[in-house]
Amino acid sequence: MLVSTTIQGELGRYAELIGARKDDPRVLELLQRSPHFREQQPFVDPSSGAEWIVVESVADGVRLQFRDGVLAKASAEVAGSAHLDAAAHPDELIDGLDLRTATADDVVARFGAPTKRGRTSLQYALEGATLTVAFLDERVRAVTVSDGRR
Repeated sequence: MLVSTTIQGELGRYAELIGARKDDPRVLELLQRSPHFREQQPFVDPSSGAEWIVVESVADGVRLQFRDGVLAKASAEVAGSAHLDAAAHPDELIDGLDLRTATADDVVARFGAPTKRGRTSLQYALEGATLTVAFLDERVRAVTVSDGRR
């Protein structure tokens, strides 16, 4: 089931870029918004043969993953992790949902029943992207928009 609503807010801007090439002017504009973005060495997934490039801003809590030169995933840390700091403004990631305090019930109230419910995540099929909300200790840990492929 597709969620009819689109994501508004910073994560919505990432969702609009899913499928865009790394050299797309919109992607370049996004990368220029923060001086903290760093590109990692490309690596090839042995099972698919796809070349992955990760561009992340540790200080901003954002990770962009490009598969064969196309944006496949964009993630924002809400709680921070061992590798990324928490996003500076998690309340601006999704309009109408303050991710600093949101629970799974709050996410369901905002987006409806998930397409897939995991032990620690909710997944929604959106137009052109998949939204995954990951939880830790009942609170949102991270949000990801992706093309839905692995």
